[in-house]
Amino acid sequence: MKQDFTEKLDWFNDDTATDLDLIYVVDYDDKRKRYTPKKKKLSSVGPPARTQETGVIIGFISEKVYNTATTPGTGNIAMKPQLAKLGIVQKIYHNDVTPPVFSGVADIQIMGTGVYVPGVLNIIYAEWTGPTESRIEYWITQEG
Repeated sequence: MKQDFTEKLDWFNDDTATDLDLIYVVDYDDKRKRYTPKKKKLSSVGPPARTQETGVIIGFISEKVYNTATTPGTGNIAMKPQLAKLGIVQKIYHNDVTPPVFSGVADIQIMGTGVYVPGVLNIIYAEWTGPTESRIEYWITQEG
């Protein structure tokens, strides 16, 4: 299994330096069975932009925004843990006359004191919290 670990090792201000934003990325080399460092520009390893999706079937492979403030989702929300990645947070715009029921994962926990308010725009953030345990933590907020 390949894992990427990014760490800023040195920030220098030297008159002879041409790149002040270099970092080292450590990749697992399957052939050599060890981690090897590689230099990359800091701007090339940033997180990917979120993409826009519709619906209420939520996956955790890459970060997405589900629905929009002007066209929110309705109904129950199904979580898809297949190929989920640790720490992926999904933003879900939702508005219905009853709170959604969450399904798809055995352990779905609300965090904080936010509650779903029926009939108004609710923004739900859901995070996949572990590759070995099927747990999703979520929190809810509404517009101002």
